[in-house]
Amino acid sequence: MSALQAPDTLTVSEVREILRIGVNSAYNLIHSKAFPVKRVGNMYRIPKEPFYRWMGTRPPELAELLASKSH
Repeated sequence: MSALQAPDTLTVSEVREILRIGVNSAYNLIHSKAFPVKRVGNMYRIPKEPFYRWMGTRPPELAELLASKSH
């Protein structure tokens, strides 16, 4: 698998926006091992699929795709 084919990930900032939480809460969540987190150097990346599964929802683009196919 090349770097261009790597799975989509979220940044800590994006997770904060999605969950509407503060910086400290986001880092507490990441360090809690509640969902898979990859560390790249000094940055954290959260794979989208496990994150949305943890939330109990589908990623927006997948939900849109499934909705369009049902019509």
